[in-house]
Amino acid sequence: MNDWALKMKDLCQATGLTRQTVHYYIQAGLLPPGRKTGRNMAFYSAAHIERLHRIKQLQHERFLPLSAIKALLDERDETLDNYAPEQRAFLKAVRSNLPPRVPDQSPVEGADLVARGVVEAKDLEDMVEDGIVAARRQPDGSLRVHPDDLELVALLGQLRRLGINEDTGFEVADVRIYEDAVRRLIQAETALVMRRMAHDSPEAVASLIQRSMPVINALICQLRERRIQDLLSTL
Repeated sequence: MNDWALKMKDLCQATGLTRQTVHYYIQAGLLPPGRKTGRNMAFYSAAHIERLHRIKQLQHERFLPLSAIKALLDERDETLDNYAPEQRAFLKAVRSNLPPRVPDQSPVEGADLVARGVVEAKDLEDMVEDGIVAARRQPDGSLRVHPDDLELVALLGQLRRLGINEDTGFEVADVRIYEDAVRRLIQAETALVMRRMAHDSPEAVASLIQRSMPVINALICQLRERRIQDLLSTL
């Protein structure tokens, strides 16, 4: 079967998206272009349909704006570039065996978080604008925060109250240094899992990840504290 046998109408029928929307995703860099066979003709693959479904999922389930979706997809591509299709399928199977990060919950009104003192209104707006927190803006301009990000909002709000705020020169966007560090860590962890456990069942790998994650998180905190102490002791 030809991997590049799909036309634009096939993408639209498979995803429910309009031709204009698909073209916009291509122009914005969210979707790779098709293989052109003429001025107004191009062919696409099943991978294009899979990516379009992923974009829709991130938009509607995670409330993510297109800029954040592009960053996530670019990061995923960078992480998976060195893996063969069967290795990617293995990682996908592992993911399908992991439980949701939080139980099913409804989105929370941003105004309610502000009213309860969880976060300042401006900080919440900045978190959403920077793509740190996923939220959907309602027609009246209000925000509904994705339940997956409620703990993150609370932690960032706590940091601001502790003094890591604009009064001391810190911006919400400064949290990006942690995101960058975590991204590099995840890439290294993924490579390690593939080297050590590629021949195990996805169910076994998912179970080990789930059981070991709290311990690894604590280990990271201990290592970070030690490195800070080591640095300060050299002054």
